[in-house]
Amino acid sequence: MFLSFSLYLDLTVLLALVLQAGAVPHPIVKRSNSDLSLTAQLRLADTAIERYKLLPNDSDFVFNFTGNEEIPVATSQNWPALVGVGAAISMSQLPACSMSFLHLHPRATELFALNSGHILSEMVPQAGVLDSNNSQRVIRTDLRPGQVTIYPAGSFHTQVNPECEPANFTAAFTSDEFAVSLVAEQLFSFSDGVIARTFGQSIAGEDIEKEVEVLVRPASANKPSVQKLREQGLKIWSTDLDDSSGLVSAMNGADILISAIGPNDLLQQKKLLQAAKLTGVKRVIPCAFTTVAPPNGAMLLRDEKEEVYNAIKFLGIPYTVIDVGFWYQISFPTLSSGKVDYAQMVPVKTVHGDGTAPNILTDLRDVGRFVARIILDDRTINKYVYTSGDVLSENDIYRIAEEVSGEKLEPDRISHEIIEANVEQAKAALTEDPSDPMKRIGVFIAQYEHSKYVREDNSPGYAAYLGYLDARELYPDFQPTSFRDFFAEVLAGKGRKVYS
Repeated sequence: MFLSFSLYLDLTVLLALVLQAGAVPHPIVKRSNSDLSLTAQLRLADTAIERYKLLPNDSDFVFNFTGNEEIPVATSQNWPALVGVGAAISMSQLPACSMSFLHLHPRATELFALNSGHILSEMVPQAGVLDSNNSQRVIRTDLRPGQVTIYPAGSFHTQVNPECEPANFTAAFTSDEFAVSLVAEQLFSFSDGVIARTFGQSIAGEDIEKEVEVLVRPASANKPSVQKLREQGLKIWSTDLDDSSGLVSAMNGADILISAIGPNDLLQQKKLLQAAKLTGVKRVIPCAFTTVAPPNGAMLLRDEKEEVYNAIKFLGIPYTVIDVGFWYQISFPTLSSGKVDYAQMVPVKTVHGDGTAPNILTDLRDVGRFVARIILDDRTINKYVYTSGDVLSENDIYRIAEEVSGEKLEPDRISHEIIEANVEQAKAALTEDPSDPMKRIGVFIAQYEHSKYVREDNSPGYAAYLGYLDARELYPDFQPTSFRDFFAEVLAGKGRKVYS
């Protein structure tokens, strides 16, 4: 008997991630005397003088970003005048409380200038650039309006907007075809590697007293993180979600299927369920692992998860839904001393409402330990279960951080009215373009805040109302890490940034 653990895409926690979008080409311009596009004709021109002849209108030398927000980058593909110039330019904004995907530009250096707002930037230079501790150097900058930073070609970088207002920027590139490589997308689309090194490995690496096998996409089968799981003795199955026979082969003989799939592909789990039904899987653990919330209306993310849960019930497969609240690793506040910055993906400086809403929190490192017990417990079959290390309000979290660090914290405040307005704004943006994954994530984030801090869904009382079992009551001998102990470790330099 063994567990089949599907490591397709990572969700678990949603941060607001925004990528400066790639250029959307204008329709190809044809010349009556040629079957080639104008851009192609310009590239084939023998001299610069010939190129000017192909651009006879003064308006050919103007690109208008105004009214073209869907085209935030001017390249040679949508502004032919850039052919031969060796440059491209972007004018856009990073929304409030968001960050860009970790990315790089393989063929161009980027000059990033902040026009308004506040941006925190991180950049990892090429391999071999080390800091004073002989570790890979990370260059961090705190940008204010009028300041510029540089990202050399091929360097990994990201930007964070820690404020509650958009940050407007201009970015110039040293190539008219600079290209963007998304690290998360190319490593796994919130990759096998990411989940295996964070949440997935927390489960897969736990001693569950059964044989554990891992299911990954073919494109991820040889990645270092998956290889590490092989080295730990886990069998790796490689198949695509559209390969029904491959899924059946992978699940044949499995007792339990644990799914961890990304926010934009949750409904793809239905393909796993069909295979699980055919092979007689005895229990399915769908991709839940989030905050407690009602089944319909409060969160789009939850609604889609519940659609999967209902599909499980329709097929009559035994199941357990496991929610973990919010992670400690993304809940601790930023200190003015900067001592905990190394372990944070984004700064945490905000208190929502009056800061009294209680929230279920779990140390990421305890997730696997909880899951190892829950999935082998007959009491949890066809039940919803929540884990917790602590239940704390934001006021509690800031108080503990002050007591442990000895520093005084002065968080920003955001009202319930602003939180509600952010939800409506995000939903309206998604309605305009339902296919945009970034706008979906914007809705997820806004609704997370509303659910946690306005509705107060992510609390033991509401979980009990919804019929959840409390893992702490099921396993009174289990000793999870307290938030205080966790924060003391981070302060001592023993923390780890999520997804690192």
